[in-house]
Amino acid sequence: MRGGRRLDDAATSRAMLGQRATRARDTARFTALEDMIRELAPFPPSYDVSAGQDTGFAEWRYTDLLGGIYLSTQSTEINCRIMALAAVNRQRRPYALCRRLRAQPEDKYHLQDLPRPPARVVLLPGSNQLSWMVSREALSRLMFEHEEVMIKPHPLTTEADLRALGLHYGLDRILPRDASGVACVLAAGQLWHTTSSELGLLAMAHGKRVSNISDFRREAGGAFYPIYRHLWRRDDAAQALDELAAWEASGLLFLDMDDLEARIRAHYRLAMQLRAELRPLAAPFLPPQEAE
Repeated sequence: MRGGRRLDDAATSRAMLGQRATRARDTARFTALEDMIRELAPFPPSYDVSAGQDTGFAEWRYTDLLGGIYLSTQSTEINCRIMALAAVNRQRRPYALCRRLRAQPEDKYHLQDLPRPPARVVLLPGSNQLSWMVSREALSRLMFEHEEVMIKPHPLTTEADLRALGLHYGLDRILPRDASGVACVLAAGQLWHTTSSELGLLAMAHGKRVSNISDFRREAGGAFYPIYRHLWRRDDAAQALDELAAWEASGLLFLDMDDLEARIRAHYRLAMQLRAELRPLAAPFLPPQEAE
């Protein structure tokens, strides 16, 4: 199935990254996996698009995550239920994702080393989500009450947003947007993240103390919310992440897995089963006062 934009498309990369960042590794390594995802999909799949459909979804999406790909539907509810099922179907031999992430951590973009990474840091999303994903009250309270906490802007943060962050919290507390996020994760003892943060998951893999700073009303809009929702409920987040990756229907796909086609088929089969069970039966109701 053809689907929408692709991860391995240079034009997609230019449109999404602009001049602010460049990929650290060539995405062409995902081409064969991406082709398989698209060929087997019951509905059109697209790279890195928002999940805005109900349980009767009609599209799939996928994004690169922790050196692999996270395949999911366009329904956050369905995605959460898939991860909930993964949580109760623990594998005897979890996939050793966290061991690899601890042995070979790497930034997604070409970024600069930090001479003195902070011990406590907030990992903010890019400008496409900064205005609505972060709980401004929680961030403001955190920055006011703890002067040692620093902010790590996402590489895809605009100059205007950088200036606004500096105005609100102090320029001396804003790290360069091209500073290494991985360096921050490795050095910090405590981090704050949103549900769209890949680095938050990396921090969990490293056993770091992490806290969610997403706006509760909007955190389900984060690409990795279904994963975080499960990990927040576990004391052993790293082991839980390995277990999610091991379950064949989770949608977590890594190039060193030897059963990728079977995993993709299992994910599609489960998602379509959940869709059949949970697809809305009632027509949308529009209150009379909103009918104009």
